[in-house]
Amino acid sequence: MKKQWGQFFLTVLSAICLLVGCSKENGKADISEPQAEGPGSVKERRYQPVDPEEAAKELLNPEQPEFEKEDVRGISVVEDGQILYQINYTPQPDKDSYLYWDMVVPYASTVVVDTEAMYGLYETLAGLNLSAASVPEDGEGETVDLSDSDTYITLNYYNNKDGTEQESEPNETVTLLIGDETKGQYLCSLKGYEDQCIMLSRTVIDMVLRTDPYDLILKIPYVVNMSTVREVDISYQGRDYRMTLEGETYKIQDQEVGAEEYRDLYSELMQPMLDGRIPKEEELEEEREPLISIDYIRNMDEADDYAIRIYPYEDGKYTVNVNGEEHFFLVPEDVQKLEDVLKGAF
Repeated sequence: MKKQWGQFFLTVLSAICLLVGCSKENGKADISEPQAEGPGSVKERRYQPVDPEEAAKELLNPEQPEFEKEDVRGISVVEDGQILYQINYTPQPDKDSYLYWDMVVPYASTVVVDTEAMYGLYETLAGLNLSAASVPEDGEGETVDLSDSDTYITLNYYNNKDGTEQESEPNETVTLLIGDETKGQYLCSLKGYEDQCIMLSRTVIDMVLRTDPYDLILKIPYVVNMSTVREVDISYQGRDYRMTLEGETYKIQDQEVGAEEYRDLYSELMQPMLDGRIPKEEELEEEREPLISIDYIRNMDEADDYAIRIYPYEDGKYTVNVNGEEHFFLVPEDVQKLEDVLKGAF
């Protein structure tokens, strides 16, 4: 069911990209002069991910934080000094609003966040009672100091104090420092107010710490808005193919085609769905021959190009590399279908 939904999503997305486009100010795509150095030249990545913890340093840190799930603009979850996952709300000119959420860690901003699952996580955190109770003490009566705790959750959010329309940028932050567990609860405090104790449910905190980042993403390897792409370069079985879009002129292999034919082929390029993660201990060879290479060259100077490589893997599996990041397998049947599409289209 999820796979069918994903395919439907991509088909609809391509149609939206064609009819609506990507807006800077006037709702139209910026079809400017190409910035890449010739056909097939993928620009160096320009987008710089936002670290929620770095962003928090510039925000107000209230003693009594209050927020709803819709207010959250970024999260960083760290356990024993290791970042488990980070998500940040980062509007970008080449994306529609539902693609603004950016998983900085662990997938280096190359995945599509499942906003339903993400907001479920935010709702859980928004339901915590963060009111401080007392100065915590250890068993010998000494004050407990959690300021050096290396297990914590940072949330950046927008506090709509004056009741005006919500902005995209956060203006407040809270970092929940997590200490030892006792009687089904964690001893916690807020960063900046470590002399005050908060006892929070172990079940809730463990749920946040144990959330698998893979469960927070849609099983779509990448989405590139068609109206922001002037050229798609494809390599398959030793041959090179090209699709170009300039204004209202659609071309496949330098032959002008209708918008629907172009959109349908463009959509097919993004149909292979994710099929699990590559084991962390697996060491992939640096020098490999991809089965399929797809480069999306943008028509917007501030937007990153996309370099996609699909590699054969053992036991009939395939991996996908997106802008140098290779984390996932693809559904084998989807890759084989894409091969059939390419054979029939060119």
